[in-house]
Amino acid sequence: MMSVLASEWTKLRTVSATRWAPVAAFTAVPALAALVALTRSLQPDDTILGGALTGAVVGQLGAASSVS
Repeated sequence: MMSVLASEWTKLRTVSATRWAPVAAFTAVPALAALVALTRSLQPDDTILGGALTGAVVGQLGAASSVS
């Protein structure tokens, strides 16, 4: 178990995507939410789906950075 934690810690320190991906996610999600709120073009169900898809994209970024 300790070797797994050590390898994950090494990955977090060395992969460049782990530095910019959270920053991009934390800035893009509120910006898109503000855009949707200003346009009022989507139904509430659409915004829930968009939030779920945003989480999936962030997860894929994390998975892709660990493989490459």
